[in-house]
Amino acid sequence: PNIPEVFWTEFIKRAHADVGDFLTTMVGIYDQHYTKEQIDQMLTFFDTPVGRMMAEKAPVVAVATMGAAERWGMKLGMQVMMELVEKGAITP
Repeated sequence: PNIPEVFWTEFIKRAHADVGDFLTTMVGIYDQHYTKEQIDQMLTFFDTPVGRMMAEKAPVVAVATMGAAERWGMKLGMQVMMELVEKGAITP
């Protein structure tokens, strides 16, 4: 997409100004799902070579996982739709 440079300049400026709000939200999410002891253990793990490697690769793995899930869901949805059309349960 052709997004003007002024948009990105303003977006980055506001993101820097509002990062505290985002961090507060993230802390709340982690607080709901993990204890302090578990977070301490995660920090220890991510300070190891394999932990650093996992953190480095996490974004790529997440994107690949989302793509695979999307393709799987589309394939499954098409199969179900075609079977239901064949049975006369729905019309295309």
